[in-house]
Amino acid sequence: MKSQEISHNGKTFLKFRPQGFAHSIELPVIQSGSRAQSSAWTWNGQTGEPTLRPSVKTRHGNGLVSHFWLNDGVCLYLDDSTDGNAGKSLPLSDIE
Repeated sequence: MKSQEISHNGKTFLKFRPQGFAHSIELPVIQSGSRAQSSAWTWNGQTGEPTLRPSVKTRHGNGLVSHFWLNDGVCLYLDDSTDGNAGKSLPLSDIE
C-alpha cells in the first residue's frame, strides 16, 4: 500500500512514505474548501496515486532537506533538496 487515509480527532490525514525515508509522513488533508482556514494540504482523494498541494518540505535530523511535489504517487524533488534527490522523480515506498 502506497498511502493510507487515517483520522485523528475528527481530522483527516494522509499517511505516505517517500522512497528512502525511514518513517512515514502524516499530513492533514482536505478534499474541498479553503486551505488557508484548515492549515491542511489539498488532496485528490486517491490512496493509490495521491496528489498533494502545496509542495512538501521536510527537514531531517541530520540537517538534510527534502522538498518535493507529490503528483500521482510520485515525489518530484525540487532543486533546493539537499538529500541527494534534487531533480529526481521517485515513486512512494510501501507503508507498513
